[in-house]
Amino acid sequence: MARFLNHSDKYLVSSTITEDMLEWQPASLIKGNLFEEIMKLKQTA
Repeated sequence: MARFLNHSDKYLVSSTITEDMLEWQPASLIKGNLFEEIMKLKQTA
């Protein structure tokens, strides 16, 4: 289970965190318009 979670994509929504602060990989930072960003993610799924 841990291996699966470690290799799964992670999405962090924050207005204070920066990309270089993301410690767990693979991780993506979502900033700005949350609705638009979620719609983009759904299109790539």
